[in-house]
Amino acid sequence: MERAPFPAADPDRVAVRLKAEAGQAYDEAAPPGRPEVGPARVGPEGGWAP
Repeated sequence: MERAPFPAADPDRVAVRLKAEAGQAYDEAAPPGRPEVGPARVGPEGGWAP
C-alpha cells in the first residue's frame, strides 16, 4: 500500500486553525479603529458621485 504524500489531518481542526490565522493576520494588517463611513451618493448616471 502506498503512503499518502502528506500526513492525515482532521479537516475541522485545519479549518479552525486557518480561521484563527486569518483573523490574526487581519488584526495585524488592519488600521486601528473603525473606518469612517459616510452616506453613499449615486450620480445621475447611476455611478458613484464624489
